[in-house]
Amino acid sequence: MKKTKVLICDDQGKVLTEIRTMLRRIYGDMIEIETTRIPEQLLAWWEEHPGSAADILLMDIEYPYADKDGIEIARELQLRYPSLKVIFITGLVRYAQDIFYAIPSGFLVKPIDEMKMRNVMDKLLEQISLSEENIVALRRHGNVVKIASESIRYIESDGHNIVVYTNDYAESFRMKLSDCNSFLPEERFWRIHQSYIVSAKHVKKMTSKGLELWDGIRLPVARSKYKDIRNRLFNTIESQK
Repeated sequence: MKKTKVLICDDQGKVLTEIRTMLRRIYGDMIEIETTRIPEQLLAWWEEHPGSAADILLMDIEYPYADKDGIEIARELQLRYPSLKVIFITGLVRYAQDIFYAIPSGFLVKPIDEMKMRNVMDKLLEQISLSEENIVALRRHGNVVKIASESIRYIESDGHNIVVYTNDYAESFRMKLSDCNSFLPEERFWRIHQSYIVSAKHVKKMTSKGLELWDGIRLPVARSKYKDIRNRLFNTIESQK
């Protein structure tokens, strides 16, 4: 079973230790925990670990020596990685209204009460466990667009944008194709080309030129990926017999 990854960001080492100890006491080895005291490193962390940086971010709000506060940084992360769930932590209640500039999943006031931490975390862990991100939330022109992952047929890279083709429509979003790793499970969505990701269940057959979907759409497969995709398709067909 995949472990939920939790990243804690706070500039106070003592707070980091207290939260890590609390989470470890409550959840044991059910979750993986990373910590950092430097908020500016978070964007680089996600770029270095595409699709595996963290599922949940516990984010302090106030950083006296940083150019941006925790809300601004969290909002930037969520614009790039919409499935990221953020719990804000702060010693100042006055920030409660400001957190909605991002998309908060929780708000905890220091010193953190263990029962409140458990309530917020339990809700998020249940969402992650039950849905496996079946609903994809993407930002478009400042709005959040929700798409059922089961309805996605394929995704195409188009310059600085991606185009998500579903059963009913196509939507364009400003993000990189590689960012899709953060919200689509690799075993169901295959990267077949530098410009394409395809839903395995929508693949009808493979030819010498690429893949053909059930609706007749043909997609290219990169030469370097051909053997791997052919094996995946064969294994998928065998498992359905």
